[in-house]
Amino acid sequence: MIMKKTILLLLALFGSELTAQRIQSIYIQHYDRAYNSFQGGYTIDYSYDANGYLVLEERSSFNGAWKLVERFTFTNLSDGRIDSSMREQLISGFNTLIPTERSKYRYGAFQSLASIDRQGSLNGGPWNWTYQEDFYYKSLGKLDSMRDLNYTGSTWNPYRKFVYSYNSDGSQDIELFSQKLSSPVWIKKFEIQNRYDSLGRLRREVGRSYVSQNSKVPAWTKDYIYDVQGRLSETLYTPFGGFNFLGETVNAFYYYGSFGQLDSINAFQMKAGDTAWVPDYRQIYTYANLSDEELSEVSLITIYPNPAVDRLFIEMEEEEDLELEIWTIEGRLIQSFKFTSGQKYIPITHLDPGYYQLRVKADGGSTFHRFLKL
Repeated sequence: MIMKKTILLLLALFGSELTAQRIQSIYIQHYDRAYNSFQGGYTIDYSYDANGYLVLEERSSFNGAWKLVERFTFTNLSDGRIDSSMREQLISGFNTLIPTERSKYRYGAFQSLASIDRQGSLNGGPWNWTYQEDFYYKSLGKLDSMRDLNYTGSTWNPYRKFVYSYNSDGSQDIELFSQKLSSPVWIKKFEIQNRYDSLGRLRREVGRSYVSQNSKVPAWTKDYIYDVQGRLSETLYTPFGGFNFLGETVNAFYYYGSFGQLDSINAFQMKAGDTAWVPDYRQIYTYANLSDEELSEVSLITIYPNPAVDRLFIEMEEEEDLELEIWTIEGRLIQSFKFTSGQKYIPITHLDPGYYQLRVKADGGSTFHRFLKL
């Protein structure tokens, strides 16, 4: 699936000053029940080129000392879309990072992602396995399905697919996951159905597992709760059977800074036999301010709601025609289009859930606005 992590850039209005921040790192720790405390942890650090495109993502873990364990390197096309990537990992028996996966990105109509070709290497040896991810779209750019294919001999063999359906208002309804294993037919595995409130915000995901091709049973739910500003403030994941299920219920809380940026996430879990919530994980986000040279002057723009489900409203200080672009966390251009002064919103139902950047281009330059698609 397309990588979904966090924001590259945050633009916010504080008084009369336009403040821009770019994400610099994420610090993540998991709670160890055996020690009754958070242990170790790891960081994800981001680096950018002169155009502000992501070119490097490095992961370091802490176990008495910090050690670099994984690196993703991205090369970009001239318009900022990702062209290729290289993954390197620290493997047992080696003292340095070893290339383990390389990917090539291909694009189709409207500059949308058409496929990703991946090759893998075992322990730094030859590139001896290959698979491909293909993306298919409905009208209006909605994602219809995604398939994974293995290359065996001289043939591409599909083995996994996701199929998407939508409600009458364009919001995503169901995501269906199927696999081909030893059987020549697709075997349904699970589906996720979305439920929305009167404001169009995602309120609940319902997961169901297939016990046969025509029979499915409840598996889990995930509830979304928003604060008075419309920001995601809490999620609650509950496996089927609730607290008595042999699994874990996870409750995550989202905290924001003065500019509206996501500062941290604190999560708690409850397993079978627990009588109280126990810490699960925590994530802390740090940002770097952009220099004045990296900012361009355009009319101030407000986007809402954020997070958004099916559409993103745009308000301008001064009415004017704009060119808009939607970018992924990887610096990949997904869509570009015109936005006239008479329009009120843009549809985003075709986007996978996750963080994106909306690039706004006008005569005076361009700015980026972060938003979360649910």
